[in-house]
Amino acid sequence: MSWFPGSEIFRHRLGMALLGGLAFSALWALTEAEGLRDSAPGLFLLLIAGLSCWSAVSLAISGPVSLSRSMVGALVLAVPVAGLMRLAGLRALVPTDVLESPGVLAVFLLMVFVATPFLAVRLQGRGPWLSYPALFETAWAITIRFAAGMLFAGVVWGVLLLSDALLGIVGIDLIGGLLDIDGVPALVSGAALGLGIAVIHELREVVSPLLVLRLFRLLVWPVLIVVGVFLVAVPVQGLSGLVGSLSPAATLMGVALGAVTLITSAVGRADDEAMEAELGPRLLALAVPVVAGLAVLAVVLRVSQYGWTPDRVMAATVAGVTLLYGLAYGAAALRGAGRWRAPLRRANVVLALLVIAVCAAWLTPLLDAGRLSARSQVARFADGRSTLDQLPLDRMVRDWGKAGHDALDRLEAMTEHPDHDALVREIEAARRKPTLRQATTDAVDLDPIALARDLAQWVPVRPDGQLDPDALARVQLYWLSDWHVRCRPLEDGPPPCVFVHGRFVADLPAKDQGLLVLPYGPNQLLAQHLRWPTAEITTIETSDALPEDAVARILDGDFALAPVQTEALELGGQVFGPGLRQPE
Repeated sequence: MSWFPGSEIFRHRLGMALLGGLAFSALWALTEAEGLRDSAPGLFLLLIAGLSCWSAVSLAISGPVSLSRSMVGALVLAVPVAGLMRLAGLRALVPTDVLESPGVLAVFLLMVFVATPFLAVRLQGRGPWLSYPALFETAWAITIRFAAGMLFAGVVWGVLLLSDALLGIVGIDLIGGLLDIDGVPALVSGAALGLGIAVIHELREVVSPLLVLRLFRLLVWPVLIVVGVFLVAVPVQGLSGLVGSLSPAATLMGVALGAVTLITSAVGRADDEAMEAELGPRLLALAVPVVAGLAVLAVVLRVSQYGWTPDRVMAATVAGVTLLYGLAYGAAALRGAGRWRAPLRRANVVLALLVIAVCAAWLTPLLDAGRLSARSQVARFADGRSTLDQLPLDRMVRDWGKAGHDALDRLEAMTEHPDHDALVREIEAARRKPTLRQATTDAVDLDPIALARDLAQWVPVRPDGQLDPDALARVQLYWLSDWHVRCRPLEDGPPPCVFVHGRFVADLPAKDQGLLVLPYGPNQLLAQHLRWPTAEITTIETSDALPEDAVARILDGDFALAPVQTEALELGGQVFGPGLRQPE
């Protein structure tokens, strides 16, 4: 049969399984190369971006393109994309920090996803590489092959785990032992993905994109009705819901982009494959620019209130591109029945190229979200449009790269600002906080005993006494490291934290519990309840009501431990109630 060894189908399946397995294994080995990441982070970023792009593109276009040609052709996209990622790494304190930025990763993935069909059409030699029918069919075919391949990989893992559990009943640990070997899970996942993609390509006459498109077309009218109700309600309800956060903007952009997908599926690659009833798609196309325009308005209102941040720059970029899609779709829909599909298809090609260009700009200094945000926040604070508690100092330190640290230096230089002293204290506190990398990788190197000893020295206790380092060392390491950052006293400054012993829950004596009051943000304090010997921690929900000078007042003795009358339920000699722990 055709799938026997030596047949073309067998060779293609074997080649795709090997490609997927080796690609995933190489990615795993690279991620495990901590020495390379630490000593040459720029080279590590270049390799991980290039290898990821090359692997995904090779798997995506293999089938319609021969395996060898796809592996070579994928370099055409992988090399420049890796170079752009390396360029983006220049804006970070450490180049690999961009791998922890969801925005940069989303841009990277979107650029690869949109650009791959163009490369695939060019390598297949199916006429002009800007041919919409070829791009449409190729893009949907790649999406279906990858989705089915990932589903198959999930099924393979389910079978392996169930088989291991079944054999484990009779004491055979062969499968589990193999999966515990370093690198084997990556090899299995990649091989399963490659094999799944290969088989789906063989069934391309059966598993057609038309199946998905027809399902999408069923949603055109329901979405149109919901959007219509929304647009009718906007003049009645007003636009107050757009103010307050980026969530309304994200919802509007999601609806607009979802509508774009449905309209594209309804239009199809050619008129003979388009949805017969065109009224619904046309009306939805006319609604897209209105929804996208409201998304832009929501972002503008948010930025005008609080200035730019990288999240808002990303939101503004997506909203702007969505609005361009909406304007193009709306203009095409105005051409009239039977004459609007062709302009819309041409617009899709141009807009896809625009998306690639915008993604590329995001990875270059042309659209450095951190630099734009830092400049905005410094300017707003300097001219009084924002206050100290509105400055995202922690984000500047952790997420905005070199631009964020430069902004902090400029803020510290504002010696004539009335909030300069408080600003300097907050910046110093923000700089002492561990970064995401430190919190996730350095925590294992922290000594809880050493942290507890420092805290026992730094944190005064009221009414009297001292914290017990041995008891503190039992607290979860995450909290110890967090308190170690927040409670470190500034040079010649007052203690930022204080611990108050008191019988705050009824089932423990005062000596075994207390409240830790600590700084949590600009002019904001937090209170956390500690109990021993369990080292259990509970954050007090009413901590926002703490006055800004609470720590100083407690240190000066300006507080009281007020008794609170409560009741508990007593049944059979046991007492039940909030804060009462029952014997196990």
